[in-house]
Amino acid sequence: GRSSQWYQCTDHYPVNGGTGSSQIHYPVREIAGNHDRDNPGPALLGVIARQGGVSYSWDWSGVHFVGLDLYPSSANSDWLADALASVDSQTPVVIMTHYGFTYGADPTWHHGWWDAANGGAGDWATESVKFKNTISGKNVIAIIHGHGHSAASYMWEGYNVYTPGSPKSGDPSYGVVKIAGN
Repeated sequence: GRSSQWYQCTDHYPVNGGTGSSQIHYPVREIAGNHDRDNPGPALLGVIARQGGVSYSWDWSGVHFVGLDLYPSSANSDWLADALASVDSQTPVVIMTHYGFTYGADPTWHHGWWDAANGGAGDWATESVKFKNTISGKNVIAIIHGHGHSAASYMWEGYNVYTPGSPKSGDPSYGVVKIAGN
């Protein structure tokens, strides 16, 4: 959430990819994280400027991608329902959000950050059900989230979930999406 971090991010990860030796060579899509919200400033405003909003969607090679802000709150699920209304049920959909769902020894590790019972602003018990109902009947092939700072994959309610890690962590990483075949 610090200004210096956002400027370092945009230097290394230009929105359309870069050609420099310290730059990623792929187009970049990002989601504002909890630290960007804790300290609203260049990072949050930068995501909005680069992507057109904190929630946004786009089509790429026959796949519909959705950036869904910090977590699938009730309001974000309403926005998502509108964003998916014109998407055919056969079109593959990938959803990105900052907070995740559940995996590992502590099943509340990711969703607990958004749940008011754990100090967050949301209500996991109702919002997760609303989100699941919103994406039901759509061809959601992946949900991608951050926050955990380590790469992992797991299943949530029958959906493939991936967390690519963090370029900031001790073992830096990021995710690359490649669309090929079917």
